[in-house]
Amino acid sequence: MKYAILGAISFAMVGAGFCISAGLHHRDERGRVIKTEVGQRTEVRLDDGSVVALNTNSKITTQFTARERRVTLEWGEAQFTVSKDSRRPFVVEAPQADIIAVGTIFDVLATEADHTSVVVLEGKVQVLTRVPDARSMSKERSETFLRMNELATVTAEGKVIAGAGPPIERVSSWPGNLLVFTDEQLSTVVAEFNRYNRQPARIVDAELGKCTVTMMFGTNERHVFISYLKRFLGVRVEGNEEEGYWLYKNDASAGSPADCEPGAKPVPANSRFLRADD
Repeated sequence: MKYAILGAISFAMVGAGFCISAGLHHRDERGRVIKTEVGQRTEVRLDDGSVVALNTNSKITTQFTARERRVTLEWGEAQFTVSKDSRRPFVVEAPQADIIAVGTIFDVLATEADHTSVVVLEGKVQVLTRVPDARSMSKERSETFLRMNELATVTAEGKVIAGAGPPIERVSSWPGNLLVFTDEQLSTVVAEFNRYNRQPARIVDAELGKCTVTMMFGTNERHVFISYLKRFLGVRVEGNEEEGYWLYKNDASAGSPADCEPGAKPVPANSRFLRADD
């Protein structure tokens, strides 16, 4: 199932719309400021030729000198395709860590106050914690190297958790406005959906959030997500795009096509086959 979805990503992205917002970016005394609002995404080429894809509700600032190329991720998520320049390392300053690269592609996620996640898609990066690991007697910053298809999360205490963070297939797909989930809890899917929408979806019945699902939909395709919940999971949905959505576990009398039980793995949803009137 996982490989089938990965193989369909490039084809399905066409249906996802590729809606790239210009975002907000200008120069000030600190350097370049690039910012997106909820639901926006932007892609910017920096002065050195590196490219930054900025995800929903994110902000970065840049400060390039003769010795260093520094980008500060204030909040949100950014994916960097770094131009090689061995004389000037490329440093991403995130809340819990500095990520150093020469020429590579990597993703940094800092949507919560207590951790920073790093996923490497190509090449190698060095992760330096911003504070010493609280478990260690050493006052030195922890150093970790990540290579292609490796990921790690740094906590507020300076602990580096190898293998923790957003799945690689999702990180690879969001720059094309596509969200991919493989065997993930519905609560995780809803949380990700809410990052792209000002009016959130809310899971009313806690057991519903434990359902395991496999699906993909465009970041701007609310109707596809809601159609999937109704059609394949038998979820009762109340609300609308203006007010947000409330999600309830359906009762047996509703005759749902696939009652969602914790651990169930329904048929995967593909945005090319679901429509608003499904």
